[in-house]
Amino acid sequence: MALKDIDNEISEGLSKLEGVDTNQLVLTATVKDGSDGLGDVKEVRSQGLVVPNKALRFSFVILEVTVNVDGKIITVFEEDAPNSELCTRPLLVALADENDRKGLCMTHIPIMIEREEIEKSTLFVEIEEGKQRIYKVVFKGTMYDEKLQRSGEGILAAGSSWFCTLCEKGRLDPISSVLPITRTHENNMALYSKYVENANHMKQADLVKEVKGIVRKPFIMSEPCVDATHAEIHWGEKNYDMYVREISGIMCWGKPSNDDDAKKVKSTKRMLDTELQLQCGLKREHGFMVDGNYARDLVKSETVDVVCSLIQSEARKSVVREYVSYYRELRSIYRKHNADLDDAVKFKTIAANFYKLLHEKFPYLHPLSNYQHKVLDHIPQLIEQYGSVGKFASEGNEKGNKLFRRFRKFNARKSQIHEMPDILKFHWLYTMKSLQTMVNWEKTRSLVCSKCGCAGHNQRTCIT
Repeated sequence: MALKDIDNEISEGLSKLEGVDTNQLVLTATVKDGSDGLGDVKEVRSQGLVVPNKALRFSFVILEVTVNVDGKIITVFEEDAPNSELCTRPLLVALADENDRKGLCMTHIPIMIEREEIEKSTLFVEIEEGKQRIYKVVFKGTMYDEKLQRSGEGILAAGSSWFCTLCEKGRLDPISSVLPITRTHENNMALYSKYVENANHMKQADLVKEVKGIVRKPFIMSEPCVDATHAEIHWGEKNYDMYVREISGIMCWGKPSNDDDAKKVKSTKRMLDTELQLQCGLKREHGFMVDGNYARDLVKSETVDVVCSLIQSEARKSVVREYVSYYRELRSIYRKHNADLDDAVKFKTIAANFYKLLHEKFPYLHPLSNYQHKVLDHIPQLIEQYGSVGKFASEGNEKGNKLFRRFRKFNARKSQIHEMPDILKFHWLYTMKSLQTMVNWEKTRSLVCSKCGCAGHNQRTCIT
């Protein structure tokens, strides 16, 4: 149905192929899919009781459709805004908790089985009576956030002894400029078998290290990639903590060692929040994950100026500015929708210089977090392998959370039986390109970026 919905765009792309019988062509559709937990969606029902529910949604985006003509790959359709909620189509909406592995398996395993079968088979899509198109589908499961991918791939939970979801590096292993991506679903399954058998009768701690953190059976079958959205959010958390440490002068590793330092850090956070809100209009909700807009605004010039005005040492001000400049350059590359090999080479050089700065000037930031390691060590290889990291981000899924709550509040019937199908139907209709064309969606002012003129995002989230 989703392929049929974009057939007008596909037909327009095929019409540019001269002297080719398009009826016999086999089209290749590249799809990114993934799941996202919405957290607590409790609601006051008619009886006045608060029903604690946690919701989970599985979505997909058709990134592009290509065709092989005489050995040459030609793109006949490409999604202009792959990270927009307007093209992120829901496949499953359920009241389930992503932290509950049994519930996660129950909802995801049927989808994984279907996904595997679709990749092995050929799809015949009827676009009109007596006419059909032939498709092969390739999945890129890259909209999973760190927590969900760890759970689905059976990797030990993130913490003081985390293992990377892309390579076999542990938290305390020495850093390097570039590390190979070694984790695949098959590799993780083999390690799980080794863990279960324990042929050498190893101790639990040694066995976990030997199997690279695989302690449960993997089932998600995701592609190795970095979610640019969650990486950006996580960097925002780390950047905020760095600002607080630089302003307060408490630069010890880990949490403050005494009560006086802890109080100073706490008062510094209040002061920083007040200044950022007064001078930049930024408001941080403590106790919640930093949102993407706040994370991006933290490295803007005006924000850095405010932070540096609160730092006493002139030397540390220049170091902080150097840190932010390196991060901005890295972000501009890994957020690109279509990077190239020159970008990968440039990224390696910047990342090496950034590593050197972190090691010499910011020792209290070590060891690096999981997302920091993945961005600095793996982005170049991912660009070389997939051509992009930015277009595989999960903004569409994250924005879909707001749609879920809106549909649940205003449209869905308030019953456990009917509300999930209602939300799924409303969300599916919302993402249909044929309906968007009918209502001139792209010309709706609130949905068009005032900076680049593209639909599906605004000036704040624009990457151009």
